[in-house]
Amino acid sequence: MPNIQAEPIAGDFGARVTGVDLTQPLTRAQIDALVTAIDRYAVIVFPDQPVSQEQQVAFTKSFGPLDYGTYKALKTMQTRLDDAALSDISNVDVSGEVADRSSGQSIMNVGNMLWHS
Repeated sequence: MPNIQAEPIAGDFGARVTGVDLTQPLTRAQIDALVTAIDRYAVIVFPDQPVSQEQQVAFTKSFGPLDYGTYKALKTMQTRLDDAALSDISNVDVSGEVADRSSGQSIMNVGNMLWHS
């Protein structure tokens, strides 16, 4: 049995998940425990997990194949992250600074905000 713990935060809306190292391949039991947490909470947070882009993609592939098709158009504006599987929803530019309001990243974020509200 995995040592994964999901501690509720914000009532039952989210959970802080501990007891798993996201830099390492997951076992079937760990995947099952995380799926249970995802099914239970709207948001799960993994504190203190300094994962590389490659490790983040490997982690997400633990849950099934990735759909790159949806994000291909976004990658023309998102240049900070190397892997096509990662979508950059930050307000940070390629140099690590806050993106200028007229940058493609900022404009995309405004559209994203309107779409998701």
